[in-house]
Amino acid sequence: MSRGKDIYILMVINGLKLEELYPNPSKDHKHPTQIMTQHRETQYLFGDTDYVSSGQGTPDLAINADVNDNVLWTSTSFSSGNHYGVLIYDIKFVGGTEVIAGLRTKTVKIKGAIPGGKYPNIVPAAFTDISLTEVDGYVDEKGTMNYNINFGLYKLDSSEHKLHGYFVWDPKIIVA
Repeated sequence: MSRGKDIYILMVINGLKLEELYPNPSKDHKHPTQIMTQHRETQYLFGDTDYVSSGQGTPDLAINADVNDNVLWTSTSFSSGNHYGVLIYDIKFVGGTEVIAGLRTKTVKIKGAIPGGKYPNIVPAAFTDISLTEVDGYVDEKGTMNYNINFGLYKLDSSEHKLHGYFVWDPKIIVA
């Protein structure tokens, strides 16, 4: 099987709004709190515009992909971890056509850009090792897949992030 192109999907969570709507979510990652459909203002999916056909910035992202393309999900919060941190820990097929196969969660290390000095002399940038979690799988066929994204939401408390709770939501992905 030849490998296709990489298609990146970024999940962005509105931690403040999620905390307001769900003040006491599950602390058990095996039984996360379901985000209700009417609370669409708490989660968003973004993809490279070269591959998105519709749904940019919504929970239902439609992408144009070919069989054997690799789809990779990463996550962040609107505050980029300053007030809330987000960690995807699982993605599971739940209905429709299983268009993405071989889903796996992994930790990857990248070089991240940080300020190279104090303001106003922050450029040129310096680089540091950053670990992040990504879930990936390959496009097995075209169609519409309903899936669950499980993630933890962490709130900055003093100088460290503490678990607010575990959540699951059920977006769909359309591969055309």
